[in-house]
Amino acid sequence: MAALKKSVDMGAPRVRGSRIRRDPPPKPERVLSRAEIREHDQRRMIMGIGGVAIALFAILLGLNTSGIQKITDWKLSYSEPARR
Repeated sequence: MAALKKSVDMGAPRVRGSRIRRDPPPKPERVLSRAEIREHDQRRMIMGIGGVAIALFAILLGLNTSGIQKITDWKLSYSEPARR
């Protein structure tokens, strides 16, 4: 009987770790400097102004290409007030 199983030592420390999957620990929040905050605000402001400009351009382009009345057809007229 040379093929006997070895006995298991229950008191020995286990090498294998836990098999439970856990989320990694949260990263600490980075503190932003005043310059970074200012730069972030500037970017948002530029994107906002650009978005409004593009929206106005699209509206004017849509009005110009629609069949209502083209901006190029607008006529400016000036009449002098009647003299007494």
